[in-house]
Parts: sequence; structure tokens; C-alpha cells
Amino acid sequence: PAAAGPPEAADGPPEAAAGSPPHAPSPPSKEQLRSQPAPPIDSVTSLPAAYPAFHTGPGNVADKIVEEFEERLVDEKGMAVYPPLRVLGNKEVLAKLNATSKFKNTLSTRYTMYYAIKTKPGSITNEKLADPKLTTTLLLREGRKYAKHLVGTSGNKFDYYKASSNL
Repeated sequence: PAAAGPPEAADGPPEAAAGSPPHAPSPPSKEQLRSQPAPPIDSVTSLPAAYPAFHTGPGNVADKIVEEFEERLVDEKGMAVYPPLRVLGNKEVLAKLNATSKFKNTLSTRYTMYYAIKTKPGSITNEKLADPKLTTTLLLREGRKYAKHLVGTSGNKFDYYKASSNL
């Protein structure tokens, strides 16, 4: 004897039984997520524990860092969009949203890289910024080296957030 199963229409999937709850809308695709505008900062109630990885959409490292700072921070793993770092990254907002030290440490490196992109110190050129193989290591090294030159001792004493916000 054949196993009993739900009846299927010849031209599609079975219809939902009367009285069953409607299906929840499916989450946005990564492409749809990346195209969403940044929400207003007042609507953000929390941040992810760890800083999101770069999104998988088009663009190289420099493009994605500039997008994070100027447009929006996309968290594909958490399927969320946050305001840009120029708004999100100030100390009062981070404290209000209980940002973890892990989140803030990566945020700090993103500020250093953004600063290097905008000031183009050392070996950073427009050609390098357009290179699909551009690395975060190069951006960090050149950004820190330039900051060390500016403050005279350690790049760690340089306020990348303040400097980047003024660019």
C-alpha cells in the first residue's frame, strides 16, 4: 500500500489548511539587506557582541570601510543594518548601547583604516585604494605610521574617531 501524504494539486504545492496561521514573511536576502538604508540612531537598541565582518557584496576593502563610515554598517550574519560609524562610533552612543570591548576594538581598527583611506598617507594611493586585492593590513600599518608621525610617539595616542569625523 502507498503511504498517505498530503494531497497535492497538479499545478503547485498543497494549500494551507483552513484556520492555519499565515506564514511569516521570509527574511530579506543579503542583497536586499545591503540595499536597506541605515536606520536612525534613536531606533537602535543594541549592537552585536562582535563587530560584523565585511559584507559579501560588491566592492573591495576600501569601498566597504567607506560605506561603513559614511552610509551604513551591514551585518549579514545578524541580518541587520546599523547607522554609519560616524554616528554610531561616538563614546556616548557606544556606552548607551552597551558595546562590548570586542566590538569597540574592531571599531577602532575600522577608524584607523578609514583615516588611512581618506588621508592617503605613505604608500596609500588612489590606485591602491581601487585594487581588489587591497588588504586591511596595509591600511592599518599606514594609518598607524602616519598617526605616529603626527603625535610624535605612539599612534595609540591619536584619536582616530575625532580625526576621522573631521574629514
